[in-house]
Amino acid sequence: MSCMLIGIVSELINPTTVHQALASEHAAQWRAAMNVEYGSLMKNLTWELVPRPKSTSAKRVNVLTSVWILVVKRNEKG
Repeated sequence: MSCMLIGIVSELINPTTVHQALASEHAAQWRAAMNVEYGSLMKNLTWELVPRPKSTSAKRVNVLTSVWILVVKRNEKG
């Protein structure tokens, strides 16, 4: 006997890149959500931009990057 997993595909698929989000029919909503999030990050002084130090063989520099995680929230709990 074999088991089968059946899932329901939602009508809204989460984009995997900002480019996909902004090319979708929901681009205005994605842009508004990103603007709110970016405004919050700036208001809370989440990071500080500094000059990039030079990397040498003796001293390796690890520069942190960030990415947008784009998820459709279906209600107030996510």
